[in-house]
Amino acid sequence: MKRFVAILMAAAMLLTVLAGCSGSTKPADTTPAADSSTAAAETESAAPSASAITVVLSDVGNNMDPSVANAINTFTIMSHVYDNLLNCNLDFSLQPGVIASWEQPDELTYKLTVGDGFMFQNGEPLEVEDVVYSLTRLENVSQTADLYAQIDSVSAEGNVVTIVLKEANSGFIRDLVEVPVLNKSYCEEVGDAYANAPIGTGPYVMSEFVPGEKAVLTAWADYPGQKASIETITFKAIAEPSAAYIAVEAGDADFTEIDATDYARAEANDNLVFYTGDTTYTAFVAMNTQEPPFDNVNVRKAMAYAYNKEGYLNVKGENYHTIDSMFPMMSEYYYASDDAITYDLEKAKELLAAEGYDESNPLTFEIIGYSNNDVVMQAYQADLKSIGVNVELVTQEFGVFLENMVGMNFQMLTGGWGDTTGNPLTSAECYYSGSFGSQNISFYDNPICDELYITAKTSNDTAEIKDACQQIQQIAWEDVPMFPTFGRNEGYVYNKNLNGVVISPSGTLSFRTATLG
Repeated sequence: MKRFVAILMAAAMLLTVLAGCSGSTKPADTTPAADSSTAAAETESAAPSASAITVVLSDVGNNMDPSVANAINTFTIMSHVYDNLLNCNLDFSLQPGVIASWEQPDELTYKLTVGDGFMFQNGEPLEVEDVVYSLTRLENVSQTADLYAQIDSVSAEGNVVTIVLKEANSGFIRDLVEVPVLNKSYCEEVGDAYANAPIGTGPYVMSEFVPGEKAVLTAWADYPGQKASIETITFKAIAEPSAAYIAVEAGDADFTEIDATDYARAEANDNLVFYTGDTTYTAFVAMNTQEPPFDNVNVRKAMAYAYNKEGYLNVKGENYHTIDSMFPMMSEYYYASDDAITYDLEKAKELLAAEGYDESNPLTFEIIGYSNNDVVMQAYQADLKSIGVNVELVTQEFGVFLENMVGMNFQMLTGGWGDTTGNPLTSAECYYSGSFGSQNISFYDNPICDELYITAKTSNDTAEIKDACQQIQQIAWEDVPMFPTFGRNEGYVYNKNLNGVVISPSGTLSFRTATLG
C-alpha cells in the first residue's frame, strides 16, 4: 500500500490517506504537527476565541470515514477531527501521536504504549481497545487491507498494544502515521452512517457536512489538550484555481492553494501572504505491462522517448520541474540514473518500427484519466501522432477510473503521488509484484526487483536499503514499466492576519495551531 498516496490522474485528481507530517507556511509561524496531537492531557489553554476562517479546497469529498476516503483534501479536513497513532515532522522524523512511545523487541514485534488523557468527542475516554479496533478494522476496508495484511496479530495488555508481523518490515512503524484512532463503540453503533458523522479525539468536531460541497468544523470546548484558537473552520469546494484565488483576494475566504498562473498576482498583493514550498509530489506515466502493446519493453521505451518532459514544462507551469525517479526528489533515496530516458522522437520511431509498427500498422491505444483539460497529455498525444501513433484520451468518473486501474483494465494512465511518511518502501513497491493493483499499478513482474524490494524491506541497515533502492531505480529505466515525469512545489495565498498554518510536504493542511489576528 502506498502510504499517503495521491494519484493525480490527468494532473487533476487526488487519491490519498490521512497525512501526519508537517511543514509550515512561514518558518516563524511553524508549529510542528506532532505538538498539536501528542499527549492530549499535557497542555491546557484558554477556551477558543470567537473567530472563524474559510478555507477553499479544490474538492471536499463525499466520505469522512478515514479508512475509505480517497481525496487528500478530505483528509486535510479529517486531520482536525482525528488524532493518528503516530506523527512525523517535516524531516520525516517520527513523533508521538496517540502512541506515546514504542519499542521493537525483535524484528517482528512492536510494542506501542498508548498515551494518557485522550478523549473522544462523545465524551468517552480513549481506551486501548480503541487502538486495537482502529488497526483490525483496516482488514475489512479495501483501501487499507494491504496495510493490515502485514499484521499477524494485534493484542493489548494494560496500556500496551502488541503487534506481531507476518514478516520483517523495516518501514512498518512509519505505516502507523496513516492510522487515525476511531471510537470502537460509536463505529459499531452507527455503522455506515459513520461516513457522514465522524468523531475522533482531535480539537475540532464536525458540525456540518455537505458531501462534495463543504464541511464546517467547530472547536471542541472540552478538548483536553491545547484548545484551538480559531473557533470555526469552513472548508469550501471551488474546483477552479483562479476562482479560488479570487475568493481570497475578495475577502470571501482566508486560505487557498493557487496555480502558478496566479503567483505573480498573489505576490504583488500587499493585503495577502503568498507562499511556495517544495513537496514530495512525483508525477508519472504508467503502462499495463501484462497486456499488449505494453507487454513489449521496446514499445514502453518508445513511449518514454516520445515524452518531452522539458518541453511540456512550458504548458505545465513554473511550479513544476522534471524528475528521473519514482522516489521523491527531496528524499535521500532519490537516484537519477545516467541511463534515464530523455526525449528523442526519432529513437521512439525507430523502436516502434523494429516492433512492426508503421503507417500501415500504426500503434493505437488509449490513455485513461480524470481531467478533461490536461494540456500536457494533449501535447503528448500530438507528439505521438507525429510519429504515427494514434492515441485516444479518455476521461472517466473517479470511481470508474479507480476500478479500471486496480482491475488492470487500462493500457496507459497518468498519475502522481505525495509521500508523507518518508518510507522508501512505498516507492519501491511500484516495482514489486506483491503489490499488484495497489502501488504496482503497471503490474510489473521482475524477480530481481522483487528480491531487491525484499532486501530493503527486511534490512535495518540504511546503507543496504539505499543500495537496494538505487538498483531498483536503475532497473526501472531498463524495463520502463512506468516513467517519472514531474515534481512540483505548491503555492498558497492567505489572509495576512492568519498565522501558524502547517503544510505537509504532500499538501495536507493543518489549522490546529493557527491563529487569526
